[in-house]
Amino acid sequence: GVVETKEDDKLEEVVSRLTEIANEIPFIPPDIESDAPEDDVEKVIALLLREAGDKLNDKELKDAILTREIFWNYRFFENLIRTLLTRMGLMTSDPESLGPHASPKTQIAVTCEVTSRLSSAVDTLPMNRMLDHGARYLQDHFSSWAQNQGGYV
Repeated sequence: GVVETKEDDKLEEVVSRLTEIANEIPFIPPDIESDAPEDDVEKVIALLLREAGDKLNDKELKDAILTREIFWNYRFFENLIRTLLTRMGLMTSDPESLGPHASPKTQIAVTCEVTSRLSSAVDTLPMNRMLDHGARYLQDHFSSWAQNQGGYV
C-alpha cells in the first residue's frame, strides 16, 4: 500500500545517495611504491609479482577453503574494512588523532560498496554472511553517528 510505497521511495533515495557518494571515491589500485630510484630490474620484478598475484587471486583464492574460513570471521572483515579506509586516507588508525578523516557518510558509503563487491567476489561464502558482516560493521562503528543524524533512513 501507501506505507510500502513511501518506504520504497525512502530506500531508493538512500541507495541513490550511497551510490553517489561511492562513485565520487576512486577505487583505483595503488601504483608500485618504492623507496629507491626505480630501475628496469625492479620494474620487471614488480610486474612479475603483480602478474603472479593476479593469477593467484583469480584462480586460487576464489576456490580455496581458506577464503571461506578467513571471511567467515567477522574480526577479519572488520580489520579489512578498517585497513582499507585507513589506506584510502578516509580515517586514521587512531580514531582520537587529529589526522585525516572523511565524513562518516563517506566511510559508510565505502563500507557498503566494498561489502557489495566482496559479496559477489568471494564465491565460497554465502552472500548473506558477507552482507551481515557489513551491517554489523556499520552498526558497531556508526550507530551513534547515525542516531545523531536521525537514524539510518
